[in-house]
Amino acid sequence: MVPAKVKIFDDAMTKPQPGREHRQEIEKRIDENLKRAFDEVASEPVPDRFVDLLEKLRNQTSVPKSGDTGGSDG
Repeated sequence: MVPAKVKIFDDAMTKPQPGREHRQEIEKRIDENLKRAFDEVASEPVPDRFVDLLEKLRNQTSVPKSGDTGGSDG
């Protein structure tokens, strides 16, 4: 009996490859699905924990540390 990995490889090598039009249709569907998925995620609200974290980071960068003169270390 032929191992499964070899069988899959053989099938992939011997099956006819899709034509250009068929590949373009597949790529178009993939593009549409990726855009749809991205749009859904991008339209979700930012979780409160991330908003809180961003606020903390903003406060850290806007308040100089004690002893910091704002100059370079060089």
